[in-house]
Amino acid sequence: MRNKQSGQALIIILLIMAVGLTMGLSVISRSTSDIKISEQEEEAARAFSIAELGIEQALLAEGGVSGSADGISYNVNAVTQGGSDTFVFGGGTFAAGETATLWLVEHNADGSLNTSGYFKIGDRVNFCWGNSSTDIPALEAILIYRDSGGVFRSTRQVFDPDSSRALLNKFESATTNSYCKSLGMSYASFDSPSNGQKLSSPSLFTNAINGSVPFVLRLKLLYNSSAQPMAVFSKLNNGSLLSDAFFPPQGVCYESQATTANGVSRKVRQCQFYKSPPGIFDYALFSHGNLVK
Repeated sequence: MRNKQSGQALIIILLIMAVGLTMGLSVISRSTSDIKISEQEEEAARAFSIAELGIEQALLAEGGVSGSADGISYNVNAVTQGGSDTFVFGGGTFAAGETATLWLVEHNADGSLNTSGYFKIGDRVNFCWGNSSTDIPALEAILIYRDSGGVFRSTRQVFDPDSSRALLNKFESATTNSYCKSLGMSYASFDSPSNGQKLSSPSLFTNAINGSVPFVLRLKLLYNSSAQPMAVFSKLNNGSLLSDAFFPPQGVCYESQATTANGVSRKVRQCQFYKSPPGIFDYALFSHGNLVK
């Protein structure tokens, strides 16, 4: 009887030891895992910090750079924005009333304007905007240009895809086209033309065709409660381009990637566009003593 009780006690002791060992191993494993996660998070934070440092170095150098700091390597690419037939404002989204600027004249290396090179508007401009079927924004476009007499003027045009709302605000109707949809946007200022034809243009450009120099285009969404994208393009419907169908460069986006010795990598992107004129210029311009609206 005594041997039987001793055997049972031994079994109980072994079970307790097994449970304790299992719990101990679990705690050790969890602690090891927590330490590893903590180390990875710390490495990721350091990589992010070095990626930001890379952006700072690129801004100082005004171009792409590479290097290392604190044992972490970084590489920064400078990507010119604009200079093609389509501009999506750095891929950003805009709240209602927030202005996006597209320069139609070129800039010199020091940031000053170079009016000898500018976008020949003709009739090849179209607008894309919005990506919601329930939170539908209208689009306001304002063109600032210099007429043949050297006077700066502004003119505006507004489009609204919401037909019931357009009856009240008297904005022009909007539509859709396949190219805007390919950019992930729902609405367009005009339909796509037949192959080989030029795009219809907003009427605000007509004053900037004959003897005038278009300086800057300002776009603004209205009515939207969520931030949504905008774009401007001058592409022909069949995909072909004309030699003067490219918008001037608008600035640079710096894309920085930092990688640790263990392969943890983080990326940072920052865009630096040319400075925009103050918002008051959207509605009134001061030129040689005259206020021109």
